[in-house]
Amino acid sequence: HYTVNNKIIDNEIFSQEKGIWLWTNADNNLIENNVFTSNEVPILIHYSEANIISANIAADNDYSFGIGVNATNNLIYNNYFNNTNDLYYGMTDYNNWNISKTEGNNIVGGDFIGGNYWANPGGTGFSETCDDLNSDGFCDMIYRIEENKDNIDFLPLTMLRQTAECKDGDD
Repeated sequence: HYTVNNKIIDNEIFSQEKGIWLWTNADNNLIENNVFTSNEVPILIHYSEANIISANIAADNDYSFGIGVNATNNLIYNNYFNNTNDLYYGMTDYNNWNISKTEGNNIVGGDFIGGNYWANPGGTGFSETCDDLNSDGFCDMIYRIEENKDNIDFLPLTMLRQTAECKDGDD
């Protein structure tokens, strides 16, 4: 309890029930550049706020992220999620799932940082199937992580591609 102002950076966390668990007043922590594999939930936040979770890779886990009761005002952006399910719990107030569009190399190699990359092992995740008609590296639509809830990524990342059909003779 009362774990504040810590930096959890450059770790590999695998085969755990909860990879990192921020619980009760675990505020103002930075979780960055970590790799999570084969966990139930890579990161779980409960009763904690103002944490920054950025540039992490969470792949082959049961869930991408866990957010629980009174987990508010956390900033979760520029992460690569490729897991069976997106959100564990989801009983929360407001959290930020993206920053404003900012120049910089994002987690999937694009030129702008914004939200998160949402994939799943079957290749049908939101970021894998969304349109990016202007090829800016962001999905053209927002991603509502849970239906009818406030967990929304307003700038979900995608790989640069254009889905408009080419006409005959176009490259």
